[in-house]
Amino acid sequence: MIAAAIFVAIIVAVVLMKAQKTLYLSTMWGLGNRLRTMRVALDVCRALGWRLVVVHVDDKGYEGAPPEDLFVVPGIEYAREVPRGTKTIAHNVKNDCSLDMSIENIRIGAEGLPAVCIYACGLKVAGLADDSVMYKTMRPTPKVIEACSIALKALDATKNPVGVHIRQGSAPDFKLGYFFGKWENSDQSVMPIGCCVNGNKHETLCPESATIAERFVEKMKAMPEDAIFFVCSDRPGCIEYLEDVFPGRIATNAWVETLNNDAFGAFCDWYCLSMCPTLILSHTSSFSREAEIKSGAATHYV
Repeated sequence: MIAAAIFVAIIVAVVLMKAQKTLYLSTMWGLGNRLRTMRVALDVCRALGWRLVVVHVDDKGYEGAPPEDLFVVPGIEYAREVPRGTKTIAHNVKNDCSLDMSIENIRIGAEGLPAVCIYACGLKVAGLADDSVMYKTMRPTPKVIEACSIALKALDATKNPVGVHIRQGSAPDFKLGYFFGKWENSDQSVMPIGCCVNGNKHETLCPESATIAERFVEKMKAMPEDAIFFVCSDRPGCIEYLEDVFPGRIATNAWVETLNNDAFGAFCDWYCLSMCPTLILSHTSSFSREAEIKSGAATHYV
């Protein structure tokens, strides 16, 4: 009897799954872009009663760690490719993450079809309640927890943990030739590793939009004297700079020297940042914004 009941339950589950529409979401570009797109897509699928399958493909903005190696979220499944013949109902233009849709557009686009696909690095959906369920139910993998253990221990040891994210333009940004404007120096023999501070933007290879580190220092000095700062940056030189300004008060994760985008390290930094109740953030970063949404923190933008 028990075996028969289990068999029937499996058959029912398979039938329901086949009857349920599926949204294949192919995410693009950097970690912040991918997280925000997944976050909105999950809310869309919950509103429509659809399955969400995230299709992960590495690109120039993200390399080395599929999302299932980083975190688990109930309601998100994963695949390596979109099934052949699946209708694409929206596709971001390259380097443009301003894909605006509505719940009704998505629903109508899938009428009569078992599955549809959206390719996106950013997704805004009118008529959708922004529940951010993904972040409420997200659980990092044991590998991530282990990699973050030293930083998380330091944050747990203080009454005033503050997360700081400094986005000034990384080596991959420079290699690809874009990041919010022109670069101060086009010398290909120099890599953008040093921190952009007042007076050295040319020498350290900084984009014209980069916010100098002194602006972050001003915000940090306004925090309680016993605050411990978790700092992450696309410039390792900025961590060294802040360690000199705030000796003994800087917590970080291990940094891997690479000219590519270290997706695993980026997620570990993002997760630690999102665990801080107070944040000091770069205004030009989806990475910062998504950490703020997950944290619900008191935020100071620079």
